[in-house]
Amino acid sequence: MKNKTNTNFFKRSIQLIFKCVTGAFALIIIFGIFYWYNNRLLLWEASLIWTQEPFLESKFKTGSTEDRANMSVDLIKSKKLIGVESNKIHDLLGKETGDYYYSDSNITYRLTQKGNADWVLTIISGDDGKISRIFIRKSCCSISRRILDLGFDIVDPILRKLLLSLL
Repeated sequence: MKNKTNTNFFKRSIQLIFKCVTGAFALIIIFGIFYWYNNRLLLWEASLIWTQEPFLESKFKTGSTEDRANMSVDLIKSKKLIGVESNKIHDLLGKETGDYYYSDSNITYRLTQKGNADWVLTIISGDDGKISRIFIRKSCCSISRRILDLGFDIVDPILRKLLLSLL
């Protein structure tokens, strides 16, 4: 009888662990999709948000964030900067005005000035030092970061209790 009880406990524990792992995996996938969508601006969305203007280097270099936002879709669609040496970008577009995402291989330009969660044109260079990608992303402090922190605050005590009950 004791052996059957141990088998049932073991079976239920395995089922619980499987459900937890499956649920966690599903949440990771859902959050990943939400995070990507919440922190990237697709070109059709940018076309709806900002007035569309053709990209002009001189205007982008000296223009306001609004001017840059209005030219960003054309700049990305035209792929004019793809393959350009990353050390030439500052000469073409001016000094970067972006945020924390800036590094030697990333150059960023703000497209809005709202404080936190601004849209930023992000230019990424590859290992060869040439521009490989350009996209619009949200700077830090977006809602998905707050949701992630809240999720951890909720899940942490639950996981602790679960682990303690299994031990």
